[in-house]
Amino acid sequence: MLVDDRVTTQAFTDPTCPHIDQAHYDSGHGPCLDAFRNGSAIVVESLEAEGGRYAEFAAAAMAHGVYSTLSLPVLTGERSIGAMNSYAGADRAFGETDADVGQVFADQAAVVLVNAEAYWDAQLKIEHLQRALAGREVIDLAKGIIMKTTGCDANQAFETLVKQSQAENRKLRDVAADIVARAQRS
Repeated sequence: MLVDDRVTTQAFTDPTCPHIDQAHYDSGHGPCLDAFRNGSAIVVESLEAEGGRYAEFAAAAMAHGVYSTLSLPVLTGERSIGAMNSYAGADRAFGETDADVGQVFADQAAVVLVNAEAYWDAQLKIEHLQRALAGREVIDLAKGIIMKTTGCDANQAFETLVKQSQAENRKLRDVAADIVARAQRS
């Protein structure tokens, strides 16, 4: 998957998979990356026979006992969001039926990933809103303090906060928090 503009292995069933996958990432090409980029299944029947196409990956895979691979795109509509690999310790371990069945799993993985992304996006928005609301409360308190001490209206009090924030090159809520804290000490 592409995470923070970097291709990474997010989930695996064997501890050697990340090491094998790293050969894709280091060289910039391999069956997994091709499946991800092209949105189509890539079957390498024999890494020993076809390894020239993916030399760095083939060497790393065979060093870990992998001799054939099946790489499937994880798609949401037309957009590829990742790829799913299956590795085998024998030549010609994967055929067309395996690719078809595997794609069903990759499609289900896409649904899970899209739902997880939507969930985390919503969580992030909630956190931002909570911070904004907390900031808004302290800003309103600071405006009230400014209004009481200067006799100005709410808009003028807010303008005073903005000017001070800009003059000090600090966040508005931080300036407001300082005003509230000073008022509480008085």
